[in-house]
Amino acid sequence: MSFPLQDILKQANDDGLTTAKELPYFDGDFWPNALEDSIKELDQEEEERQTALREAAESADKEVRANRPNENRKFLVKLSYFIAFLPF
Repeated sequence: MSFPLQDILKQANDDGLTTAKELPYFDGDFWPNALEDSIKELDQEEEERQTALREAAESADKEVRANRPNENRKFLVKLSYFIAFLPF
């Protein structure tokens, strides 16, 4: 026996169900496992995305730090010229 998806959705809405966890299931149903697998895939994709973002941020930070010594030297040279001309 098969029911159109729209009928199942309408029944779930009529029953006030708000999440898939509230749907009943029986032995032999495949959708609970399929749903759990989908959730695990989404969680893994999100974790991979977060890892990629974190690695990109760390890489950018390392690049900025690698370029700072030259900027710091320039600043220190300018600062030393300024200090040299201060009246003490």
